[in-house]
Amino acid sequence: MRTQAEMHELSVANSLAEQLLKLLKDNGGGRVVSALISIGELGCVNRDSLKFSFEIVNKDTVLETCRLEFLNVPAKLKCHSCCFVFEGMQREKCPVCDCENFFVISGKEVVLERVEIEK
Repeated sequence: MRTQAEMHELSVANSLAEQLLKLLKDNGGGRVVSALISIGELGCVNRDSLKFSFEIVNKDTVLETCRLEFLNVPAKLKCHSCCFVFEGMQREKCPVCDCENFFVISGKEVVLERVEIEK
């Protein structure tokens, strides 16, 4: 039985494959050599599971040989009280005013950044 995390990566892999196939179609076909994906450290995406899921989803397709590359996006948080912006996901308090309330500016995203297509 698959875990919820593995199902999440499978869903991300399916979405990624759809985006790449659309890019291929829009650019007159070819082969996707590589795809760079930025993943926020709060994005709850396991890179190894995503690679594995992507291989399964794309077996015997035009995307089978696509190489996935990853870019880590650090978490950026903003304090509700003093508006100070800081990096890190381990903080319990704002480093400036000790406020315990802050929100995530970035670090949850999963974004297809760059694609290399060979005609």
